[in-house]
Amino acid sequence: MSKQYIAGFFDGEGCVSSSAYFKEGKYEKEPRVYLKISVTQKDPRVLYKIKEKYGGTVRIHSWKDGRMLYSWNLTGKMKMLNFLTDIVKYSVQKREQIELAILFTKGIRTESLGCSALPKNIHVERLEIHKKLRELKIIELANVS
Repeated sequence: MSKQYIAGFFDGEGCVSSSAYFKEGKYEKEPRVYLKISVTQKDPRVLYKIKEKYGGTVRIHSWKDGRMLYSWNLTGKMKMLNFLTDIVKYSVQKREQIELAILFTKGIRTESLGCSALPKNIHVERLEIHKKLRELKIIELANVS
C-alpha cells in the first residue's frame, strides 16, 4: 500500500484531533492536551493494512442496531511522527492539520518523567496547536455541509 494511497484514504476518512482537559487532583496549572490520529470505517481491511505498516490498534465498536464499526488509532511519538511525515506531502484535504500534528508530535517527550510538569512553553505551544486544529475542524465541517 503506497504512501500516496494512504494519504488519500486518510484525507477522506481520517481524523487528526486534539483534546484539552484538566486532570482533577493533579497539581498542574495548565490543561493536558493530547493528540489523536484515527480512522473509522465499516470495512476494516484497509485499517489492518495501515496497522501492519505503522502500528497502532484496530478496535471494534458495535452500535445498538447491530452495525459494526472499526477504528484504527495511533499513539506514541515515533509511530505518529513516522506516519504523519510519510503522508504529509501527498495530503490535500488535511495537510494543514497533519503539519500541526507533526509540530505537536515533535514536542512530545520521549523519556518518562512521571508526574513532572511540562515546561510552560510546551503548554503554550500545545494549546495553540489545539486551537488551530479546532478552527480547521470547524472549516472542514462547514465545507462538508
